[in-house]
Amino acid sequence: MQGIDIPVSDQRLAQALSYLLPKDREIVLLSYFAELKDGEVAQRVKVSRPTVQRRKSAALGKLREMLEHIE
Repeated sequence: MQGIDIPVSDQRLAQALSYLLPKDREIVLLSYFAELKDGEVAQRVKVSRPTVQRRKSAALGKLREMLEHIE
């Protein structure tokens, strides 16, 4: 992913992330694991900053929902 290796050691989280669309997963990983700001993420994934914010928010909602159902 964009030349950055981001390991996810929590199996439940890794499974939930695998259900996201690839670009949404990339946005979440770059934002929270690589700790990039929205503008930096936007440049890397070639979308606007508001798009990053929207997709990140929607992806986090999906992750929360999935994590409630993954045992």
